Amino acid sequence: MKGLRIRFLFLFIVVALLLVSLITYRSLNNYMEEVKLIRHSNSVIKSAQQVLSTIKDAEIGYRGFQLTRDTVFLEPYYSAIQLLPGQLTELDSLVAGDTVQQYQVDSLKLLINDQFLIIANILSNARTTNLFMDRYETTLLSRSRKNLITIRQVVKVLSYNEHQVFEKRIGYEEDYKFIAPIALL
Repeated sequence: MKGLRIRFLFLFIVVALLLVSLITYRSLNNYMEEVKLIRHSNSVIKSAQQVLSTIKDAEIGYRGFQLTRDTVFLEPYYSAIQLLPGQLTELDSLVAGDTVQQYQVDSLKLLINDQFLIIANILSNARTTNLFMDRYETTLLSRSRKNLITIRQVVKVLSYNEHQVFEKRIGYEEDYKFIAPIALL
């Protein structure tokens, strides 16, 4: 009888240890997954800001050229033409699976393409006219300004949406960070 109690006690202890190990393992896995998702949200926000920064560099470059007619100012514009496709592809891959964010990135792509068409028309006009700025160029500048404002708004919405997800993930991470050490005890 005494041997049977010892066996049940031993079995109970083994099951309890396995249960604690399983809970600890799941808690640590959940914690690590939340940390990974937090990093992902940071990457989305950083990537969106990088796209915005690059398009602003293109704006600054062509406006510098417009004022001075010095082609050295076009370097940021040409650099943006090279950088933006890769940056947009990266941003697109980061939001894959999130239809709301995917819509924002698709809108951003269209707006950026439109922005580069406007800039190309401005540069073409600037090279062909002797006037500092004609009506056509003024109209294009106005379109460019409005389009850039819309680009900023889309990036702001994209970043805001991701920040909301980020805040939620931080809350989960805090919970798991608290639970994991308790499970180890």
